[in-house]
Amino acid sequence: MLTGHERIIDILIRRDEITLEEAREQVEETVILINESVESGGSYCEVEDILAGELGLEMDYIFDLLML
Repeated sequence: MLTGHERIIDILIRRDEITLEEAREQVEETVILINESVESGGSYCEVEDILAGELGLEMDYIFDLLML
């Protein structure tokens, strides 16, 4: 069974035709941006924008992204 990160990485590799390393980097960078937003009092909409803008995913994937 895939972890949340692995599931998102798999989606990025297949959808965007990028390498495993590129997908991992995108996920790691997105997690950092979301954590920074939350720590600074960012809104739901702000987190949604980060997820959509960085990974092209809907908020349905937020728990996959933030849970290890």
